[in-house]
Amino acid sequence: MVSKTEQYARSRNDTIRMVSNYAGLGVKKKSSYSILNEEANFGLWAPYNNTDAAKNHSIELTVEHFLNNGFYFLGFVMVHSTE
Repeated sequence: MVSKTEQYARSRNDTIRMVSNYAGLGVKKKSSYSILNEEANFGLWAPYNNTDAAKNHSIELTVEHFLNNGFYFLGFVMVHSTE
C-alpha cells in the first residue's frame, strides 16, 4: 500500500509545500534480495515473497521566499523513518 498527500500554500512572494508519504512493502526475511535489482543480472535468482513487511514514512517541508532582483530563499527539511 502506498499513500501520498501534498498540500500547498501560496502568496505573492512565498510558497509552502508539505508532502507526507507512506509505503508498506513486502520483503523476504534474512535476504539481501531487493526488488530494485529485479532487472539487474547478478547471476542470482531469488523469489520475491511477502513473508514480512517493511514500512516507510516520510514528511517533507519546502519553503520558498522570493526576494528582489530574481533572488530567492529555499529551505527544505525531510524526516524519514523505516521499520
